[in-house]
Amino acid sequence: MTKHLLLLPILAMIAPPAWPQPMTAVRGGHCYELQMPAYLTKAYDLNDAASLQYKSLVRDAYVIVIEDAKDHLNSMGMVFGNTGEFLHYFVDDFKAGAQNRSLGEVLEFEANGNRYAQAALTWLENEVEFYMLITAVETRTHFYKIMCWTTAAQAGRLGPDFEAISRSLTD
Repeated sequence: MTKHLLLLPILAMIAPPAWPQPMTAVRGGHCYELQMPAYLTKAYDLNDAASLQYKSLVRDAYVIVIEDAKDHLNSMGMVFGNTGEFLHYFVDDFKAGAQNRSLGEVLEFEANGNRYAQAALTWLENEVEFYMLITAVETRTHFYKIMCWTTAAQAGRLGPDFEAISRSLTD
């Protein structure tokens, strides 16, 4: 009988509780969508911080998306008044030391219920002139940087696709 009494406290410690535990629903990850031309294929080697990467070596076209949760930015003291301010915070230093760096005018607009700020950036690197369309998108919970680039020689041909990709974000 005393053996059984000694086992009782041990069983109570290892047995699961008989009463229900309170549960809280938590959300894992964040989902968004972009419309991507069929000639671009998924990539994994363009940018470590990007949550989405596509490229076409044949057309010399590259697209990445970097997402930032607003609550995470806010926790670091990075509160942006609007999408244009978010874009400038990033682009003012991006490729700052590149030769012939030129940033076009920032265009702000709304599409798909989101606020956008967009600018074209050109620069020279290893004797090749590059063109990048940089788009900042603000949704209810996130800021996104959509970066589409190619060589300047391909910019006229790929520019309309880059515009369509950048304006297609939904989350």
